[in-house]
Amino acid sequence: EMAPPVGFAATVGWTPQGTPTAPYKGARYLLSTMLGVCSGRGNAYAEVVEGLRRSAAADGSRPAGTVFFMLNDDVRSTAREWAVLGAAAMVRSQGVAAEIGRGVLPQGRADVAGLMVGAASFDWPASRSALLPGAIAEHLTSFGGRLDEDAGQTPLTEFILHGAAGAAGAVAEPHAIQAKFPNAFLQAYYTAGYTLAEAFYLSINAPYQILIVGDPLCAPWAQPPTLRLQGLDDGQRVDGAVSLRVTPEPADAPLAAVNWFLDGQRLAELPATAALEIDAARLLRGWHTLSAVAIGAQAQQTRARAAVRFLARGAPEEFDLIEVTPTTAAWDSMITITRRGA
Repeated sequence: EMAPPVGFAATVGWTPQGTPTAPYKGARYLLSTMLGVCSGRGNAYAEVVEGLRRSAAADGSRPAGTVFFMLNDDVRSTAREWAVLGAAAMVRSQGVAAEIGRGVLPQGRADVAGLMVGAASFDWPASRSALLPGAIAEHLTSFGGRLDEDAGQTPLTEFILHGAAGAAGAVAEPHAIQAKFPNAFLQAYYTAGYTLAEAFYLSINAPYQILIVGDPLCAPWAQPPTLRLQGLDDGQRVDGAVSLRVTPEPADAPLAAVNWFLDGQRLAELPATAALEIDAARLLRGWHTLSAVAIGAQAQQTRARAAVRFLARGAPEEFDLIEVTPTTAAWDSMITITRRGA
């Protein structure tokens, strides 16, 4: 049995037992992945960019595919076989197909929505299978994250090359210690609606030798509501105070709180039903962007976003003009800035 997963937030503190607490009462973390690696045995820049676009487009798509758990007699497979039955059952309970197969790779399957492999090397084209957009695919082996040109074993970037949204591999000899790799519940957390980064870190007990590559926010099975801002129209000129609220669609989507941001700076976290009051007269004149990020009340804490641009306190021609002379300068030279206007 696994502890129930919880959504991640960088503003939350965590106890040594892994339970969330107030930020000042526990350790705080950031989840990280490499978006791509373009050297050594990495992928070409164009491949990385195309892969990230494919992953972003997969968000909320609930791909009609199958999650595969491949088992064989290799220690790379047997080390985490203990979790396969439970993980597959959890995937199926969420309405997603799951298959437990024998061998290294699924053969002739064009519907691979997730893949757990246990092998040092593999030949993906020879399998005649295809990874669906948003899929996580990874293989437990010693040097899947060693991407220098003379490293051995198949690198994790082979999965990225063939369409995976994320993959992982060890960067130094980890031995067959399963805690250093994702366990089988990686796929179950992902199909439950957690992001790619959350699913990886929920399933790795000791992530100190693992390199995760891919889109950290990819969430094919997340179902965030559509968020709408009330009280301010896009492009509106604002001279005084305004009151803003968010409404989700569908209207009964449960929201726990809303984080408000002005020009990327966090203003406040308010209850979902509370209004945000801002006074445009106290803002710098010009264009501003107000964003709302709603946090879902479910365990995944799925985020929904909405943003609006508005013009505060005047038209563009009323702005101050700042001139900088000279327009180019040496690193250690002085420049003069002159301000003209009201």
